Amino acid sequence: MKKIIIAFTFLICTNAYSQEIPFKIIDGDIEWEELYAEDLDIESQTIFFTAPNKKGGEYVNKCEQADLYVYKKNGITRLRVRNFMFIVPPTFPELERVANIAINEKGFKKHFIIRDAKILDGMVKKSIDDLLGYGDD
Repeated sequence: MKKIIIAFTFLICTNAYSQEIPFKIIDGDIEWEELYAEDLDIESQTIFFTAPNKKGGEYVNKCEQADLYVYKKNGITRLRVRNFMFIVPPTFPELERVANIAINEKGFKKHFIIRDAKILDGMVKKSIDDLLGYGDD
């Protein structure tokens, strides 16, 4: 019985850690990407985030901005978001890359995968929806 419990616990932990997230590591940076089967009225720019409703790691809670890249071809719009930056308190706020906290030499850190990726994904989608005029409907 003890072996079954240990095996079950291992499977749960392994499954939670290997869940699919909408981020990739590209050149040491975190990248979010999504394709839209339409020609969106949006341009490449710096996007700004509002504080998330659900709290995650300190770096996600204070994630301030990122760079949005827009690629259009044949009526399809590809959006890529990179260079996620968060505010480092206390006295003189400076911006630091989220990648410095969320990535280690093996890939994404466990807490980023389990908790923070979902929160950051929601922040990106909300910001894009606001730019497209879909927010607060």
